[in-house]
Amino acid sequence: MERARVKVVLALGFDRQLRLQLADVPVCSPAIRSPGRTVESPCPDAEVATGRSTWEVVFPGQEPIQVEGETTVYKIAGGKLGFHVYLSAPVTAAVVTTAELSRAPRGSRYGLVATATVPKLAGGSGSLLYLGLRFRKGLFSAACPQGKLQSSLAASFVDGSRVSATSTTAC
Repeated sequence: MERARVKVVLALGFDRQLRLQLADVPVCSPAIRSPGRTVESPCPDAEVATGRSTWEVVFPGQEPIQVEGETTVYKIAGGKLGFHVYLSAPVTAAVVTTAELSRAPRGSRYGLVATATVPKLAGGSGSLLYLGLRFRKGLFSAACPQGKLQSSLAASFVDGSRVSATSTTAC
């Protein structure tokens, strides 16, 4: 079974009542953009979140394999977050990408939008299946005047296809 190799752009919208406070977090140097193949943090003081990711790799003529990754998110310059994923055997790699943080359009339900491109893995044979992050205490704050918080996810692919979803959580 051969899968299409596509570029994925993700846009995450966060409720306007949710705040992400990064002012007191130092900026990681550009080293995050091209780290070595190691799980060691290039700048631990700039870590914003840590977690796990799962990737599926399908090489031509072989069964799909899943690879677990240790994921660390850093504050980097220019209002961006840098994502560093270290994958261990059988597909050893360091995957690096950035997410740009911006304000949602005026009048939107959302206040913050994070946009990122999921990079190629294993020459385009890999796909991101799961990303779970735990943010450090004190970075998020929320008000809940309407009794709910809403978030959205939209993904667009190089072939023009799109998928989106929203989530509403009572508070």
